[in-house]
Amino acid sequence: MDSNSFDLVEISDITNDLLLPWLDLYETAFPANERGLISEQLSLLKAKMRGDGRDVFMLAAVNAQQELLGIIEYELNEALSAALLCYNAVNPQYRGQGLGSAIYRKLISRLDAAGIKTFIFEVELPQEMLSDEDKRLAERRIEFYRRLGAKLLTGISYWQDVGEHVPPTPMHIMVHSFQPADTQEIFDLTKQLFGDAIEQTGPLALL
Repeated sequence: MDSNSFDLVEISDITNDLLLPWLDLYETAFPANERGLISEQLSLLKAKMRGDGRDVFMLAAVNAQQELLGIIEYELNEALSAALLCYNAVNPQYRGQGLGSAIYRKLISRLDAAGIKTFIFEVELPQEMLSDEDKRLAERRIEFYRRLGAKLLTGISYWQDVGEHVPPTPMHIMVHSFQPADTQEIFDLTKQLFGDAIEQTGPLALL
């Protein structure tokens, strides 16, 4: 398929026909320790339907036939001119076709047009993976985002907390800046977003 022949469609209520396949991919693409409860996703949508939801956006990448190609969830923090990627996955049957890169670029264009200055997200620590294959996948994921313009924030310790149902998980932080960024400013921004979940452990660098 043409990796550019898709649209990003927001799911903003629980009656959207894309919601169930979106939730299925969400549930199967991420390990349990990195995944919030389905009830939290539904609560976000119900809040949006009431008009009092947070600036969290559930997007579906769909083709002309309205088939689900991939999913994105991100949160805006307009006060900090920042966005936080929560989840990003491509439907397994469409992987290996350049779609992941195309979806990421389209999201970056969307955030840039909205005046966002910094885009932040988590990736697995390769050394924490239980198998050699998972370690290679984690390393490839970091390089994938680097090729698309993101950088790894080093000199930090960060623990991802998706809810009380699972223990926190150590993760890397990656940063996609839309303008030249000072490393200390980036760390200070992550501190405002994540609080005590992130700490400086050494010299800061964006690599």
